[in-house]
Amino acid sequence: MNSKALPIVLVSSIVPGVILGANFGARLGAKAKIRVIRLSVLGVMSVAALQLIIRGLAEL
Repeated sequence: MNSKALPIVLVSSIVPGVILGANFGARLGAKAKIRVIRLSVLGVMSVAALQLIIRGLAEL
């Protein structure tokens, strides 16, 4: 049997999470201070950058 997921099954399992996340983010963004949002985005981007740097150095 082929292990590729059917696109309709994949989309139907991801879309509800995207919709819930967008609603939650919009409500939180309306109530949160700009500084908190800025620091949160900076933190997520820093962690992602650090992971990429570690992965890149591991392949040398």
